[in-house]
Amino acid sequence: MMCIIGSEDITYAFSSIGFEPVITDNNNREGVIKALEAYDVILIEEEIAKEFEGKLKEVKEKGKVIIEVPGISGSAGYTRERIRRMVINAVGMDIFKENGER
Repeated sequence: MMCIIGSEDITYAFSSIGFEPVITDNNNREGVIKALEAYDVILIEEEIAKEFEGKLKEVKEKGKVIIEVPGISGSAGYTRERIRRMVINAVGMDIFKENGER
């Protein structure tokens, strides 16, 4: 079972290819938590993922697949920063560092 968690605009696009929409408008925290527990493959809008970081970690440990996707207005950089931190922890250096960054 697959779902997409996010705004109405983003969920509409993915629902057309078989993902069950979980719309987060109107502060639907309970619906998000239920979806995270019920579905095995979960696409979640980046901004929503940021709010549920602890719960996402918990459900990933249960073997669920969580994929963070940018919202309709583009990426907020949250996913890139998470990957950056994981790489630094794994290899001990920042391979994403831009020229001039320390």
